Amino acid sequence: MKENPFRMPEGYLENMEFSVMRKISEESAPRTGWSTILRPAIYLAAMFALIFGIGYGVLTLTHSSERLNQNAPALADEDIDYYVNEYITVNEIITYLAQE
Repeated sequence: MKENPFRMPEGYLENMEFSVMRKISEESAPRTGWSTILRPAIYLAAMFALIFGIGYGVLTLTHSSERLNQNAPALADEDIDYYVNEYITVNEIITYLAQE
């Protein structure tokens, strides 16, 4: 029969409970300070900046914003008033708002 080459250090089991409890208490201690408050806000701001940057980059590379501005007709305030007065009446607005 072969002898087991692995041995447990002396006093390992006596000190194990103490070391495990010490590690648990260190991890469960609440962190305080500005870093715990500001870190999530900084991450959130960075994600919004990243998303905005990706969107801006796509619009710039595809020149989509230029095409949208060329195709959109410019409406003056008088034109908007005409369309609102011509197609929407007060009774239609009241009926729409009264519906559930």
